[in-house]
Amino acid sequence: MGELMKIDNYAVAQIDQQELKEIIRENLGGTAITKFDLDRVKVPSGGGTTWEVPTLEGTEDLKALKV
Repeated sequence: MGELMKIDNYAVAQIDQQELKEIIRENLGGTAITKFDLDRVKVPSGGGTTWEVPTLEGTEDLKALKV
């Protein structure tokens, strides 16, 4: 099994967990959200060389992702 990556250097990880939950709750306005509500980036398959990334204007094909 691979190594676990430490996430303490990400800005969101610097916020107290309870405070982060409250921020998310306020922004969602009481609406529930599930993993199925989130956009998905499609991984290149079958020799493909671009990632399919959803944007506000539609799908964009990118050769690389900077994450």
